[in-house]
Amino acid sequence: MYDLSSYNLGEMIKNIRKSKNIPLEELGDKIGKTKATVYKYESGAIIPDFITIMEICNVLDINVNQLCTFENLEKDDTRSVDPFKTDKLYLYYISFTKKFETSKNLKFWSG
Repeated sequence: MYDLSSYNLGEMIKNIRKSKNIPLEELGDKIGKTKATVYKYESGAIIPDFITIMEICNVLDINVNQLCTFENLEKDDTRSVDPFKTDKLYLYYISFTKKFETSKNLKFWSG
């Protein structure tokens, strides 16, 4: 029914946690787990039980469907987050004789 080979629950937890600027230790404290355990969830070394998944969702302020959705796997939501807080990208290329500079205005998806 579901293709689990391309789904990584830990990666989804990590991406959402980072997008909400929640440190590993804070998430662990709020769900009663250690920072190391949360890291193991995110790395895929262990899979959290369903109660823990619901606790994680509460801390991340999302519902279980948002965490476990299979429809959005092809859409990389992490790319829509502007980590630099700017709409301009500067590109530099340095060769043996010249230094090239250019900039590009970017429009980030906000959907």
